[in-house]
Amino acid sequence: MWRRIKAVDWIKWATVAATLVAGFGLIATAISTYYGALVAKLQLEQSRQDSEKEVADQASRFAFWKEGDGVVMANRSLYPADVIRVFASNMWTDSNGNLAHTYMDLFTGTIPPCTSMTFKPSGVRWNEGKRLPETSSFFPEVLVIDDHLGVT
Repeated sequence: MWRRIKAVDWIKWATVAATLVAGFGLIATAISTYYGALVAKLQLEQSRQDSEKEVADQASRFAFWKEGDGVVMANRSLYPADVIRVFASNMWTDSNGNLAHTYMDLFTGTIPPCTSMTFKPSGVRWNEGKRLPETSSFFPEVLVIDDHLGVT
């Protein structure tokens, strides 16, 4: 007697194989997406740290100091600095021989890259355009700047 051989159901096995391959594909996609997001996060963090370093680097290249009877401001960075305010104490001897003192806003403007500016009491006007007395002496106290990125 001839025995009938049962045929293989190829459609069923092809469906199982396709399902397994699709499952492994989804797992591979999930893993690659996870690591892609991790790399993007690390790059963003590195970019933020570089930006903070650049801001600190520019701030460290801007200085002001007392020289003689004036104030010198120097921008040694490669970018202009928008100086919001320079406050200085100003002291002089008045006509009666008494020591006079004022706290003044000395400068507001932009200092170009790689330049320095010197402010002498004789060149500064205050109190409705009056000149400071010749015996004046500045003492720089506070400097507020915005860098090229707009960071104060």
